[in-house]
Amino acid sequence: MDHALSAQLALRWPLLVLIALIALIALGPLLHAGEEAVLTRISEMRALSREQAAAHPAVRTQGVVSFKWRNGIQSFALEDGEQGVWVSVSMAKLERVWRGDDAVLDALVEGSVVEISGVMDPGGFSPDILPATIRVSGRRELPRARAPSIARLMSGAEDSQRVEVAGVVQSCATAQAGHWLLRVDLGGGGGRLLATIASESSLTPAQLVDAEVRLVGVAASSRNWRAEFICPRLLISSDADVRIVTPAPRDPFAAERSALKNLATFSVSGRASHRRVIEGTVTYCERGAFLYLQDGATAIRVGSPSLEAFVPGDRVAASGFVDTSRAVAGLSEALVRKLSAGAAPAPIDATLKDVQAAFRSVREMGRPASPHDYDGLLVGVSGRLLDLQRDLPEGGWRLVLDCGGALTTADLSATLGGERGSDFDALQPGSMLRVVGVGLVQYAPGDGVADYILPNRLDLLCRSSDDVVLLAAPSWWIAQRLWAALAASLAILLASLVWSLAMRRLLHRRTRRLEEVMRAHRDSELEFKAARQERQRPAADMHDGLQQLIAGATYRLEAAAAHLQAIPPAVQEQLAAARGALLRTQEGLRDCLWGLRHVDEGSSGFAALLEHAAASMDHWPAGAVAVAVSGEPFALSRHVMGSLLMLMQEAVGNAFRHGRATHVQLTLDYQADELEMRIEDDGGGFDPQAAPGTRDGHFGLESMSHRMVWLGGTVEIASRPGSGASVRIGLPRARAEETAVAAEDGAAAP
Repeated sequence: MDHALSAQLALRWPLLVLIALIALIALGPLLHAGEEAVLTRISEMRALSREQAAAHPAVRTQGVVSFKWRNGIQSFALEDGEQGVWVSVSMAKLERVWRGDDAVLDALVEGSVVEISGVMDPGGFSPDILPATIRVSGRRELPRARAPSIARLMSGAEDSQRVEVAGVVQSCATAQAGHWLLRVDLGGGGGRLLATIASESSLTPAQLVDAEVRLVGVAASSRNWRAEFICPRLLISSDADVRIVTPAPRDPFAAERSALKNLATFSVSGRASHRRVIEGTVTYCERGAFLYLQDGATAIRVGSPSLEAFVPGDRVAASGFVDTSRAVAGLSEALVRKLSAGAAPAPIDATLKDVQAAFRSVREMGRPASPHDYDGLLVGVSGRLLDLQRDLPEGGWRLVLDCGGALTTADLSATLGGERGSDFDALQPGSMLRVVGVGLVQYAPGDGVADYILPNRLDLLCRSSDDVVLLAAPSWWIAQRLWAALAASLAILLASLVWSLAMRRLLHRRTRRLEEVMRAHRDSELEFKAARQERQRPAADMHDGLQQLIAGATYRLEAAAAHLQAIPPAVQEQLAAARGALLRTQEGLRDCLWGLRHVDEGSSGFAALLEHAAASMDHWPAGAVAVAVSGEPFALSRHVMGSLLMLMQEAVGNAFRHGRATHVQLTLDYQADELEMRIEDDGGGFDPQAAPGTRDGHFGLESMSHRMVWLGGTVEIASRPGSGASVRIGLPRARAEETAVAAEDGAAAP
């Protein structure tokens, strides 16, 4: 049985192992699904976009240090045999990523094999590694340097890679602490590279400048603040990475000589990257920066760090590198040697038209400008001074001239102005000047297709203040002063006119307001007297005549009934009816007399009185006033109705007169303890806080307020510009009834 069980287990064991392997393969992705992906290959890191690198993905890689900064910058290049990447410890410390030992950094050298864990960062141009830890595991030879094409090198794609380049060193200057900065021409001006090498190197600038070299180092990039590529750089670790193929000449002035006019013209061998030697006469010099040389009909600009003081007229030789960064070729990084002293060339009189005429042969036949192109030559111009500016970087002067309709600027450095530089302060716009200087021809922008670009301006670079000669002083009545006088006169005239119009308008407004106030006062007096007389006359007539007749008729009916002995019931009924009718007539007449005393026209109902008043105002729009009633009406005295009627007339009149309303809604709301009257219009509205008051001759709002205070009620005015106006009047019922009683008692007194 034991043998059978063992055989059975032996058969099942491979099957169990197979099942376990299948389960691990199936569950493996699920087990690692929550883990963060870690980059291990440098090629994957370099392929990240700036946005992806900014997410700081984790990295864990190893490689060999191909370059390490030795001037305090804690950064080095790392290669894994395929590609390279920068490792920035300084930034890792700033971002608080670094957790390693600084002693490890001090032990790093080119060739150190390291293992790094950390995160990615967008870097200043290409992606960088921000290390958390670094472990050194040994040393080995550096990877073989690749030899990229000039086009690829100039694109920045080789950043952080170990490369080899060949070219001619054209300058050597101190850069960052402890390094030389070399400018290397990669071939006939087709591309330039900046290389750094430790200044404690045994190589000297004299050995390097104008030498043909092969350089090995790690490619870097000059970039701007947008992380955009400007030009390639090369970081060289040691002298062993610099191989001089062709040494620099012992004597820089033993290089190939060229006439100024043939400096960059056609040659079957092409333009070399080495020094060229030229001769010419100095026409302008700024020590440590540049000078202009002229020979016959040609002049060029020579950039030179030489501090020797050359003066116009000196005959010199210059050994430098051809520079085609400007519209015309010149020299850069030149050594200059004085040959003899002499007189400066005579200036050539010129205008912009002359310069453009010289370029006619260029456009028509593709030939050089004839007889010369004026660029860099010593020229003289005459023109009228438009402006004198002190805006040169060195604190010099700039003269702006009108030379026959063309604008010309003449610049003079403060270092060359001498004691006479202050004489420029006496120059006035409008002066006629003759100015001599080196001609700086300004060209129109090229269209990217044409071989030749035409000149559109001629400017000058003056040598001293003696180059500016005053030909004629300006008239006192220069254009600026004339325009200033005209402007001042016009301003005074306009101010006087505006003041006069303002005074006339103010006087007219004040006069009109006074007339309106006087007219309103006169009309009110006349209306009051006439209305009082009209009310008193019919009231007296009816009281003395009609009411007495009715009283007499009533007395006669009563006397007749008393004398009759036997009156039939039908007659008795008719006499009683007649007497009742006369009494009711007498009572109605008394009410009519009371109404005439307090209200000129209208019904005893307040709503009807409002409708009648609105319809009677022929100067209001017909049908524009609507009256609505809510609640159970209660009796109002004629005195209250007359006051509210006049308040309504004022409010509605204001709505039509000032608010330009087209519709006014009058609402009477009879409440249990209060009468509320609302007057709402659709006019233009106004600001109650800024509304004109009694000081401005407007009494409407003030009179409404005073009237309601007198009656014992309230008035609220709400409005805003563009939203119409609303007047709410509230009168307690008790006050209305007290007023009514008082009014009725007063009416019954006579």
